This record gives sequence, structure tokens and C-alpha cells, in this order.
Amino acid sequence: MPATILVIEDEAMVREVLQTTLERSGFRVLVAGGGNEALDLCESSATPIDLVLTDIVMPGTSGTDLAGYLAIRYPRMRTVRMSGFTEAMLSASGMRRDDSPFLQKPFCREELLATVREALLRGGVVDL
Repeated sequence: MPATILVIEDEAMVREVLQTTLERSGFRVLVAGGGNEALDLCESSATPIDLVLTDIVMPGTSGTDLAGYLAIRYPRMRTVRMSGFTEAMLSASGMRRDDSPFLQKPFCREELLATVREALLRGGVVDL
């Protein structure tokens, strides 16, 4: 069974590109436009979610807070964070609080897939 990735991104066009790219690379992809929708998907998913790919800066709940909650509730779930802001800016604002993989927007397909695969391998997900 392919790894399942939950993409949390408030920009519809970005969300669609991420979904298409990941699905074409063999992943099962769930998408959410924000925190509440993401939590609902986590609760209702028939299979475990292996990785969350989340934007950090979103309206409502930040990706950082959401990923922190999910890490407690689902400890095997890996996280990759992404943002149009630099890591330095996010760290200075307190929104980058851990060492999970980070993708600086804009990023290319190869960078996305390499980061996702590395995070899944670290998490012990072998069926990539």
C-alpha cells in the first residue's frame, strides 16, 4: 500500500499542484484547506496517515500548532513544513519551533519528492 500524505494548504491552486505531483509519484493523497478540515480527515481516514505536508502560515490555526497537536495525537505521523517565508523569519517569529524538514516556497518537484521520501524513510515507512 502506498504511503498516505495529508496536504494542508490554504491556497487552492498550490494544494492542487501538490496533490497532483504526489499522486503521480505513487502516493495516496488527502487534502485539506485548513486546520479543522485536516483534523476531520485524520479522524475519518480509513488508513493511517504517514506524513503531513503543511503550510506554516495559514488563516486560523498555524501549521506549526496543528503539526504539534497531530504529533501528540498520532506519534508515528511524520511532518514536513513549507512556507513562502524563510526559516530565519519563521524562527524569529516563533513559528518554526522544531527540526522537522522544511521546504522554502517556491520549490521544484524534485525537491518536494526528495524531502517527502526522506521524511517517510526516517519514519520507517518503507513502501514508497
